[in-house]
Amino acid sequence: APAEVAIKLLPLLEKHGIKMGPEVHAPLNPNSPPVMAYREAYAKVNSPLLGFVPDFGCCAFDLPATYIENLRRQELPEHLIQLALEVWHLPKDAGWKRQEFARRVEPLKADAADVSALSVMFNILSPGQAEMWKEIIPQVIHVHGKFYDFDADGNETSIDYGKILPVFHDGGYTGFISSEWEGHLYMRGVDAFDMVAKHQALARRITAQHTGAAAQFEILDQRHAVAVGENIAMRILHDAGRLRRGFFRPLMTTGGTFPVVGMAEDVLKRAGRAGRIGHGLKGRRKKGERGTIHFSFRPNLPGSAWPCP
Repeated sequence: APAEVAIKLLPLLEKHGIKMGPEVHAPLNPNSPPVMAYREAYAKVNSPLLGFVPDFGCCAFDLPATYIENLRRQELPEHLIQLALEVWHLPKDAGWKRQEFARRVEPLKADAADVSALSVMFNILSPGQAEMWKEIIPQVIHVHGKFYDFDADGNETSIDYGKILPVFHDGGYTGFISSEWEGHLYMRGVDAFDMVAKHQALARRITAQHTGAAAQFEILDQRHAVAVGENIAMRILHDAGRLRRGFFRPLMTTGGTFPVVGMAEDVLKRAGRAGRIGHGLKGRRKKGERGTIHFSFRPNLPGSAWPCP
């Protein structure tokens, strides 16, 4: 939607205390014309409720090796893959890259389907520098921590978190960063929760290295976990603040289990001391009912950079 829509919604945002903003996602960046239109509109109204949601896929230094391997599994011609990678690294926008790639492959009489499949890479990730976020950090309302894969040392293989997170920390961002694993689009046989754990471990490590102190947050403490089935889980969530069932639907698996990781401490309080509830419900689980719901404490201690969800 154009920036004017957000401006017209501002009275409603003020009434309900809601923050809103577009996602800055590859192939765009903070200085792309559509984003600049929002920045200019925001400057006129100067409201703290209007902001941006950066996606780290805008500042990649390479495409994931696992993504390239997937292209080869599709039996796309190697010379076309290499040509597309060469164009991807050029400092141009996605539209220019698609046209340039098409221009370069035209003399090769390449199959149109192959050209189309390879052109997708110009949209999912974009080359960029971490410093490009500095100008809009005061207006950032949430962050999508995009990631794909990790090397043996636990580093993301295409996005330099070691440069990005310090920029947000030093810029004063104290909000949340979502762990957004996009490798599920082409990686098979990989545990998504394991990938999220690696991502959050990376964030903790970089935070500690940058601030010179141990990270001041916990992702999940198994001692505070409550193992329940789906129907009991929904009762707890209802008591915890009358949260809608649909809000958690994306986290449910086909096996009927109900893993929810990262519930805030205030939810635990509203639930009436989750440990006591968990004990009280333990004997009421139906035969064959299984699943887990994980409540985690997120202490907001001084010096903590990001109380990651």
